[in-house]
Amino acid sequence: MRRASVVVLALAGLLVAGCIPPPFDLSRPEVFDTPRGRVEEGLRVHVVAPFTDERARPRCRRNSGFTTDMAAPAFPPARTQILCSRDLKNWLAEDIAKALDRAGVALVDAPEDPNDPDLLVVRGDLLMTEIEPILTGPFFMNVEADYRVRIEVTSASGLVATRGFHLKSTKRRFFVTEYEAAFVATHRKMVDEIASAIVQLGQRLRATGSLPTDGSAFAALEDGKVTR
Repeated sequence: MRRASVVVLALAGLLVAGCIPPPFDLSRPEVFDTPRGRVEEGLRVHVVAPFTDERARPRCRRNSGFTTDMAAPAFPPARTQILCSRDLKNWLAEDIAKALDRAGVALVDAPEDPNDPDLLVVRGDLLMTEIEPILTGPFFMNVEADYRVRIEVTSASGLVATRGFHLKSTKRRFFVTEYEAAFVATHRKMVDEIASAIVQLGQRLRATGSLPTDGSAFAALEDGKVTR
């Protein structure tokens, strides 16, 4: 009887652990060392860093698996928070610049000629970073990460294009706390998506002299696979 009680308590502890992720300090994601690509010659881009942090709270928001931000009142809120570096808005801008460089785009640190017809200026707003564990069974859980960014690209002639990016990653695990891995996968994909969109904007500007109107992009990322 005593052994059965211990087993029940252990299972209950696992269930609680699945709902209440422990705190972790989000470290800077590593950038993939991909081969340098080639794009149309002449395209130059200035990425304004850091991006603007427009999140409701300037930290990575973590949902507890309940309907509220934090866990039930019985659990100490301080133990349920994710400790997210304040440099996230810097990471994003710098990593996008690195991705553009790998794509063969000429980066401009400080534009000397504001009337350069081949120059694009990129600004960004960090809108949301959320990590949420969702129980899908007695012993399994999905770790979901939401990442939202808004990018504004302007040309010397005054053309402006804005685009919203929303990426969601989902990892199914057996009570394994891979919260950081879920976010890192989404961050890397976000960087690649934004860099690719900027290259396409630059190519369109050089080909047609115009930029597209406001648009949006949504992608769902499940274990490395992207679906639109």
